[in-house]
Amino acid sequence: MNINRWMTEAMVEAQKSSLSEWRMGAVIVKGNRIIGRGFNRFSADVEKFRLQFGFSETELWSLHAEMDAIASTEEDLEGAVMFVAGFKGKNGNPIVCRPCKKCQAILRHVPIEAVYYQNRKDVGVIYVGNE
Repeated sequence: MNINRWMTEAMVEAQKSSLSEWRMGAVIVKGNRIIGRGFNRFSADVEKFRLQFGFSETELWSLHAEMDAIASTEEDLEGAVMFVAGFKGKNGNPIVCRPCKKCQAILRHVPIEAVYYQNRKDVGVIYVGNE
């Protein structure tokens, strides 16, 4: 698996975000192809995650990249791998990425095999499976 290739794709997704502070992107890969894409943004789609996981409007008010990628996928997530990358503001400097508590809760309920998060200079696996 070419981790750098998929992290680059996640960064392309992050560039689509119009949020000014943290611009995050995610791709879901299965069988060496992308089956889901997402970036953080304001969207009515966030309501689906609020209802399903019991978050209030003040707890979850924007769609996170991981959520957007999951929502965009129409295929079975069993055995898939997610890659998440991002940067701060408009300067393009990579940031250390990690899942928020809300995304951790959601990721525990989907059969994604592993989630790789970008660090400033390399990639780390922060979350693996439904542990």
